[in-house]
Amino acid sequence: MKLRKLASGLAGTLLDTIMPQDCPGCGEPVESGPCRRLCQWCFRSIEWIRRPFCERCGSPLQERAFSTEECLHCRELQPSFAFGRAMFLLTGTGRSFIHGLKYHGDRSLLEDLPGFLDEVPDFKDHLKGAVIVPVPLHRRRLRSRGFNQSEWIAESIAACDDLSAEVHPLLGRVRNTRTQTRLSRPERMENLKNAFALTSGKLFDRCRRIVIVDDVFTTGATLEACARVLLEAGAKQVHVAALGHG
Repeated sequence: MKLRKLASGLAGTLLDTIMPQDCPGCGEPVESGPCRRLCQWCFRSIEWIRRPFCERCGSPLQERAFSTEECLHCRELQPSFAFGRAMFLLTGTGRSFIHGLKYHGDRSLLEDLPGFLDEVPDFKDHLKGAVIVPVPLHRRRLRSRGFNQSEWIAESIAACDDLSAEVHPLLGRVRNTRTQTRLSRPERMENLKNAFALTSGKLFDRCRRIVIVDDVFTTGATLEACARVLLEAGAKQVHVAALGHG
């Protein structure tokens, strides 16, 4: 497996040298820098989420709260999941990265995930040793789109040797809900009511720490709906994680 990864990496590096790919942030060819798919200037412009941040959802905090490390949003809503992390703000290059992954199906962007993880140690620690559960798509949407970006993210996390994380597709989407893009948080919660269920026949260790993974955290409605299903199924520790927050 390690030899296969090494060979794949060398082949990819050679191909990038001969035919450099365009950076999703600025559209220019990526010819140098720490990443294969992002130019060094766009990589440096990403707004990484580092402390202080809300322990519950991972959003940045302007200043530390007096009695808790939670944002006002989480203090009011009290989501079911215990902890959450996000990697970067959904602005500028971060937004372009997510759009390239989600709307253009550019899986090669995730080749830079290990380097991203090194920029946000708290996010990396949050994933170590966890059972990674990707947010599922309904079969109709999956058939139409052809891929599930949350599964790609989960698989890329599990491929990082130093994380010792495992992917378990414990959830299925049983209702084909309308898009969440223009809905308010209450509307999103109603839209997702009974949308997810435990995958038939799936058994899991209820004492292991589960991290539900999605591409973005906006209102948290999707991750909350998923967390409730797993908690109702007996899971003891359900956390969440998303690449982008905004």
